[in-house]
Amino acid sequence: FSCGLVQASLVTSSGLLPRAWNFITSLDEPIVSQVGNGLFWKVLHGEPDLTVVTFEVKPDFDLKPGLISSSHLKENNFCHFEFLCTKKIPVFSVNSSAVSLFYENREKLDELKCKINGSPRLIVTGHGLGGPIASLFTLSLLDSTGLGKKRPLCITFGSPLVGDKKLQEAISRNPTWSSCFLHVVSYKDPLPKRLKPHTSAYMPFGTFLFCSEIYTTCFENPESVLELLVSSIHDQNQVEPIDYGEIVGNLYRQATCKDTTARAQNWTHCNSMHVSISLQLAALGLTPDLQQQQQKNFDFNTLVTKMETLENKFIYQKRVKFDPSKKLNVMKIDMAQLEWYKKDSKIRKIGYYDSYKENCSTSDQDVSKYQKSLTNYWKDMVEEGEMKPQTEGAAFRTRWLYGGTNYRRMVEPLDIAEYYKNGGKDYVQNQRSRHYKVLEEWLEEEKKDTSDSNSSSRKNVELILTIDSCFWAHVEEALLLCKQLQNVQSSVTEKEATKKLLEFEEYVYGLLKRYQVSPEIFLEKSSYMKWWNQYKGISGKPELATFMSDRHHYDQYTEGNYINSCTQLIVTRLGLGGSIASLLAISLLDSIGSGKNSPHCITYGSPLIGDKKLQQAISYSPIWNSCFLHVVSLEDPLKQNWFHLKTLLKWDDSVSTYNTTRDAEINLSLPGDAFDLVVRAKTALELACPNTVSCADILSAATRDLLTMLGGPFYPVFLGRRDGRSSLASAVPNHLPTPSMPIPQILQLFTQRGFSVEEFVALSGAHTVGFSHCSQFASNIYNTSSSSSEYNPRFSQGLQKACADYKTNPTLSVFNDIMTPNKFDNVYFQNLPKGLGVLKSDHGLYSDPLTRPFVETFAKDQTRFFQVFAKAMQKLSLLGVQTGRKGEIRRRCDQIN
Repeated sequence: FSCGLVQASLVTSSGLLPRAWNFITSLDEPIVSQVGNGLFWKVLHGEPDLTVVTFEVKPDFDLKPGLISSSHLKENNFCHFEFLCTKKIPVFSVNSSAVSLFYENREKLDELKCKINGSPRLIVTGHGLGGPIASLFTLSLLDSTGLGKKRPLCITFGSPLVGDKKLQEAISRNPTWSSCFLHVVSYKDPLPKRLKPHTSAYMPFGTFLFCSEIYTTCFENPESVLELLVSSIHDQNQVEPIDYGEIVGNLYRQATCKDTTARAQNWTHCNSMHVSISLQLAALGLTPDLQQQQQKNFDFNTLVTKMETLENKFIYQKRVKFDPSKKLNVMKIDMAQLEWYKKDSKIRKIGYYDSYKENCSTSDQDVSKYQKSLTNYWKDMVEEGEMKPQTEGAAFRTRWLYGGTNYRRMVEPLDIAEYYKNGGKDYVQNQRSRHYKVLEEWLEEEKKDTSDSNSSSRKNVELILTIDSCFWAHVEEALLLCKQLQNVQSSVTEKEATKKLLEFEEYVYGLLKRYQVSPEIFLEKSSYMKWWNQYKGISGKPELATFMSDRHHYDQYTEGNYINSCTQLIVTRLGLGGSIASLLAISLLDSIGSGKNSPHCITYGSPLIGDKKLQQAISYSPIWNSCFLHVVSLEDPLKQNWFHLKTLLKWDDSVSTYNTTRDAEINLSLPGDAFDLVVRAKTALELACPNTVSCADILSAATRDLLTMLGGPFYPVFLGRRDGRSSLASAVPNHLPTPSMPIPQILQLFTQRGFSVEEFVALSGAHTVGFSHCSQFASNIYNTSSSSSEYNPRFSQGLQKACADYKTNPTLSVFNDIMTPNKFDNVYFQNLPKGLGVLKSDHGLYSDPLTRPFVETFAKDQTRFFQVFAKAMQKLSLLGVQTGRKGEIRRRCDQIN
């Protein structure tokens, strides 16, 4: 069944055609006229939000039948219609006379486009030879209309055809493009047929509204339109112009097509398509009666049969062209083959990405075949989806959208592997196929209206595909950055590379928190693990480093049990950083009661952030109130405490116990407030995770975190220590060096425990922060010979003044680094050659021939100092560690269970 009569009735009854014709003939204001080279146009701003542009050519314009190819236009830098070209339709042709006139006026027409392109409603129209220009101008507008934007409507009256079959196919790829064109043609008008006798290459596009004086019908099939153009012209010698104003006026008044079938016809054995075609032709006066009048020129039955065949073919093509269900099922078989390949690669401990990249299996060659097959299919699907959206903003039905998403996440990593295997760089910018980008954009559009089924899911983590299909490209770029850092010669380049690596760390940890990355990245031969093994020594973010420090975490992640398995502990910078942490913790309070553990916020010396009303709101819930611990002291109690631990060669938290190790003479400089802080932190953790975190782990993590806060390097802290069951003050001197101890003796303490000379010097660099009590070095500064040979004279005098009352006031102290006492840097080593060391051991580092070269190296190269220090601290934290059944997890850090 053909619905042309119904469609025509809808168009004529809308009143649109009379109005469009009036725009062409109107001379009223507000019309803006513009004269070009052989062409002029008018712009009318009528109703609100409506803009109408009409085109007319000068009377001497000669429309010749020749065609010119789009490739020739491109060679002449005329690319207005190049967007219509595709791989399947690389070139098309348009009427040379019409496009030449358009080309001569292109600059003014481009200005016109800029002025009207934002119009909510736009009609472009033209009569006769002005119609081809109107059609070309509308085509040029389609290149700038994105999905969801109102498209122009082009209405022509009695206009000749514009281009060839390839142009028609290019426009018909997108039904919304095709629907932008409505061509009104009188069956008596010879002009629309003018070019056809001279060449068989012309082909119509858009919807054609054929009309007689009072009846009308529509055809969309270009083959049917072409056949009708040839058959419907009765008088080839028509000289009087067709009055389209009168025709469209009559059609509007008629509103609907009257019954034209009163003539006796026998349709008893005819199908519905035959009948509907006959009715459409009858509306134009093409009936068997006409055949009797013009027996030589017209065969009604032949025309109906031919039109019926063409319409059936057109309907069939529309029905099957965008129904790729059968092919999709075939593609699912190829996807299943890739799943088997992925599973086999995992068994080989390498992952399918790296297996394909290394080409280490015979199955890799088969995978390449599946990859190409799937890619070709989905490229075609994306092209079809772009050209045939089902609704504004929705290019794919759900079935194909998520099928394409799974394809992208499975296959794009193979493209990435091949690209970097061949030495490529920056895949996302330089190589990523457009169809991947489009599939990703469509998925994001879908997520705006529906919830994301892939986010934060803890089920079946082992089976997921990494959500970001470009993940491996980011890993490869991170590997290149690590390599770049090893050979860096510019500080600017080093900063840029480090910044990008920190961004990559945040990106990876964000995926882990949302369970959006496949556990395959943890396989021992994966590129990700290769990157981490290169980078972990200079890692700058504690979250990812903590996660990666224990392989048990990988299993927890695979099971969906790692992230938020305990409390969220927020430890921030001093001062204003604590205010930000408090606000963040408040924003997380909403998660309490939804099955999640409550956050815990610990701040150091931070200002207040709210008024009494805020305090009352938080205190209303005892659980909320217990989430905040604010440490406030008149002096900084932390620095000396944490960095004194660098010399505690038994890392089991014995130092926290009252009246025992803590009371050893060398530990008297450790401030009591710091111990109280450890006790409070332990209390907060016991509330959230009872009998889980040891005091030794708290000290280890807090040491690292404070060091990082002060500008020092980050290093992974291995967790799982247990606390000691004994704590004796008498045991301390055997393990700790004293400030008066000579360097060879101190060095022996460290080398016996596996430390190199360089590592010992780096650990001594912890004196870049903290302070020392005057009693620890008074014998040096008041001994004239010692003072003159090692201390800077003015510095010595200053120390003597600062410590003048040390015998009566044992709490007197001075900073170990007088230049940058609150910053962890390499200035401490720069001070030593100047005689600005505080302790005897400080001066000994520079005077001893074994340690002096490393002092000089660290003074010049802070990066090297940080690298060695981080490695040594990690090594130090593993000495004397008790795990398993050894030791205990204390309920309180200040006493043994």
